[in-house]
Amino acid sequence: MQDTFVEYIISKKNTPKDIALKAGIILLAILLSFAIIIFLSSVMPIAFLLTVGVCYGAYYLLTSMNIEYEYSVTNGDIDIDIIIAQRKRKRLLSVNSKNFERYGKYKREEHINDNCQRKIFACDHIENPDNWYFTYKDVAKGDTLVVFSPNDRVLNAIKPFLNRLMQIQLDKQSNL
Repeated sequence: MQDTFVEYIISKKNTPKDIALKAGIILLAILLSFAIIIFLSSVMPIAFLLTVGVCYGAYYLLTSMNIEYEYSVTNGDIDIDIIIAQRKRKRLLSVNSKNFERYGKYKREEHINDNCQRKIFACDHIENPDNWYFTYKDVAKGDTLVVFSPNDRVLNAIKPFLNRLMQIQLDKQSNL
């Protein structure tokens, strides 16, 4: 069998909660800046430095909400990294697809009562109908549910490395 390597990066879309949080950060930065200027107007250099600090802090927080997920599939090994504001990368998980317990299209209502100790949502939006999921047992962290938004290349790179029973279940789902 030939080696397989596929990468895919997807950006997380802003939810109404994210938009409200961004608006709150901007409003707070404006209010703090005005308060600093009003109360420290007698010491203008310090007021200026504090205002610049508040603005930089707001900028840093706002850009930290720009999140991307990178999926890498290498011969059945799946790595999912989170990229924050294109300045910080962190590995969320690394698992072999042979260790999947369940795998398929994600339907939120079917997973509401999942009793997984850890849930990772590495998808563009939780309501996306093209989301997929898999579960596996992590030795240190217990049962893990992962929801992700792969493209066809990623799905095709995973499929040959799934156990035979899971491949049969996927074929049945796709024929429905």
